[in-house]
Amino acid sequence: MAVSRTGRLNHRLTFYSNERKKDMQSGQSKDNFVKQFECWFDYKQKFASELAGEVGTVFESAFNIVVRQNLDTKIKNDWLIDINGTKYEIVDKNPDVSHDGNIDGFLVIVCKRSD
Repeated sequence: MAVSRTGRLNHRLTFYSNERKKDMQSGQSKDNFVKQFECWFDYKQKFASELAGEVGTVFESAFNIVVRQNLDTKIKNDWLIDINGTKYEIVDKNPDVSHDGNIDGFLVIVCKRSD
């Protein structure tokens, strides 16, 4: 894991869930992004071998961030992440599992810019 100390988590992000609501006039469903919580994160560098293996996959143009894993709220894959006003989708999550099987430490989240 690239981050081993919480002091390296020095960037801020916000998680949003999408609670679709029906427009009463048109009957169409509209996106309604609801703020879930904010937390600190750091960017995780990818190695050249990782980048080469991602060409042509869903992970192409994605990047990794690291957050504390033991948060009060469980992060869901369908949430959006806001970093400095730009929205990103969660492509995948990779929990840090200790040798005894307990989930502890940091969570790696693979993000991709939302269209």
